[in-house]
Amino acid sequence: MAKTSKLAILAIAFCAIFQATAAQTTHVVGDELGWLVPPGGPLAYATWAATQTFTVGDVLIFNFTTGDQDVARVTKEAYETCNSTNPITLITTGPANFTLDSIVFEFINGTQDVAVVTKEAYEKCNTTNPITILTNSPANITLTTKGEHFFTSTYGGHCELGQKLAINVTASSSGTATPPSTGTSPVSEGPSGSALPPVSSAPYRVGGGFLVTLFSIAIVFF
Repeated sequence: MAKTSKLAILAIAFCAIFQATAAQTTHVVGDELGWLVPPGGPLAYATWAATQTFTVGDVLIFNFTTGDQDVARVTKEAYETCNSTNPITLITTGPANFTLDSIVFEFINGTQDVAVVTKEAYEKCNTTNPITILTNSPANITLTTKGEHFFTSTYGGHCELGQKLAINVTASSSGTATPPSTGTSPVSEGPSGSALPPVSSAPYRVGGGFLVTLFSIAIVFF
């Protein structure tokens, strides 16, 4: 009963709409300060971030001198503990550009996975023949095709309890939904898997045991 309750709490329904505008914004991290050890401590970048409005499709630019700094994209846990020993992505050449156009699932290895499935499998919670299964967190999926994309977990009963995600990707210049597809987005796994593209953004917790970070061309949850 306790396990069911925990999963039920994690299984949150999504009802958020993310729209991208035709004109993308380029954000130079730190502005004139650039990317370095800030003289005023961590407050410098926190203050800068608070003045920015980040939209899906935007570009982040980290300006630094190659050899003096680098940019590591890490999980939320690693960020909070300043643990950079196993980054998702590491860029050592400045300036480093990060385009917000992918979705990342974060979870505890061995307790969850991410299965890319068809619409029919998603609706029936049938995980016997998924398109792809990602077992290592963080699992990164690049959204290169428009249309509907469907995700769930193959762990027993998780889908039925609501651990599933359906998104609709539209072109950056339009907020209009596109015809359905089977959701065959290219995927890559976390640090123990293949290399990930350089992307970064703030995470959105959407439930089902996943911490999902959205870097979308234009995403609509439904």
